[in-house]
Amino acid sequence: MNGQPKKFWIFNELSEAQAELFLFGVLSNETWWGDEITPKLFADDLKALESVKEIIVRINSPGGDVFAAIAISGMLRDSPARIIAQVDGLCASAATLVMANADHVRVSPESMIMIHDPMSYASGTAEDMDKAAAFLRKAKESILDVYERRTGIDRAELSRMMADETWMNGAEAVNLKFADELTENVAGAAARFTAASWSMAELRASVAAKMKKPEVIDYQKLDAEKAAVELELLRLF
Repeated sequence: MNGQPKKFWIFNELSEAQAELFLFGVLSNETWWGDEITPKLFADDLKALESVKEIIVRINSPGGDVFAAIAISGMLRDSPARIIAQVDGLCASAATLVMANADHVRVSPESMIMIHDPMSYASGTAEDMDKAAAFLRKAKESILDVYERRTGIDRAELSRMMADETWMNGAEAVNLKFADELTENVAGAAARFTAASWSMAELRASVAAKMKKPEVIDYQKLDAEKAAVELELLRLF
C-alpha cells in the first residue's frame, strides 16, 4: 500500500481545450466502502483544468452518496467549461444527478440508467425515525427538481418512476429526455481505465461484512450534535 487514496475518477486532458472525466465507481462523501474519496480532492483536480472549454464526463457508476453527487454536480456546473455527460455503462441512483446536471447528455444503446427513491439507515426512538423519514422526503424533492428541470416530465410522474425504481436503456433515456443523444458505445475508452473500475460483488461483500461485524458504539460518549448527524446520514444505492 502506498498510502494514497483510491479515487473513483480520472481526469484526462485531451488538449488545451478539452478534457475527459471518468467517473467509474461509487460516489462518496467520505471513505467507507474502500473505493471512494472526498469531493474536496475532486475540486482540486478540477481546478487544475480551468483553461479547458469542454469536459466530457464518462460515467459508469452504481451511484453512492447523494451529497457527494450534488457536490460534484455543483462544481462541474460552476466550471466555465461546457459539460457533456457520456454514459458508457451503468448510471444509477446518485450518479444520475451528475448526468442530469450536464449541459448535454449522450448515452450508448447498451447503457442502463436507473432512478429510485432515496434510502437511508437510522436508529433510535420513534421521533428519530420520523425525523429520518422527513429527511428522505426532502431529499426526494431536491432530486425531483433536477429530474424535472432536465426532462420536463410531470413531477408526479417522475415521483412515481422513482418509487417504482425505473430502469431505462439508452433509447428509452433519450425518449424520456433524460438524455439528449444516442451514440455508439465506445468500449475502448472504458477499457483504458480499468484501474478505476468498480465491482458490485465487492461492494455487496463489503456491506455484508460490516453487517456481520457491527461496530460497538458507546453513544453516551457521543455529543448530541454528532449523534444527530449520524442519524441523518443519507446514502443512495
